[in-house]
Amino acid sequence: MTKTFHAFTNHYTGLARDLRTRIGVCAAFDPASVPVASHPAYQEFEAIWDTGATNSMISKDIVTKCGLSPFTKVWGTGVNSAGWRDAFMVNVALPNNVAIANVQVTEGEVNGGLALIGMDIITKGDFVITNVGGKTLFTFRVPSIESRDFVEDAKAAQGPAYQPFNFTRNRAKKKRR
Repeated sequence: MTKTFHAFTNHYTGLARDLRTRIGVCAAFDPASVPVASHPAYQEFEAIWDTGATNSMISKDIVTKCGLSPFTKVWGTGVNSAGWRDAFMVNVALPNNVAIANVQVTEGEVNGGLALIGMDIITKGDFVITNVGGKTLFTFRVPSIESRDFVEDAKAAQGPAYQPFNFTRNRAKKKRR
């Protein structure tokens, strides 16, 4: 059985200090029930990917450029502030035809960008960062189709020689001294 998914990969020339992609944003719609000719136009913006953010966020500039109207207010906590924020329903187009429909985002200040992709989107797929040879590679696919476990990879590659660090065992050793 062939697994159907959409994916993209960003290659960096060195070690990335943050992960960024271009994204498209438009008012939410159901792509399955709205004819393609009637799909709203996506506006393009830069987004920062943040695994420390629970939810995705957009700037006031995106709200204005996309003509979005809030549907409610939600309590939001950011790096620099907390308070009630306008919430919007949007569709987000990621690179290479990776699209996420009906995402609730909040309006806020995004340090270093116009949009922030949080765990609400990241957990819809598989997200991997590697840094081989001092060059960051960031790849994402939707939907999630398999688990990756680097400990299992190490066990398979190294066999019985693999000895993972055990916090409990090392704590017990310290107490005996």
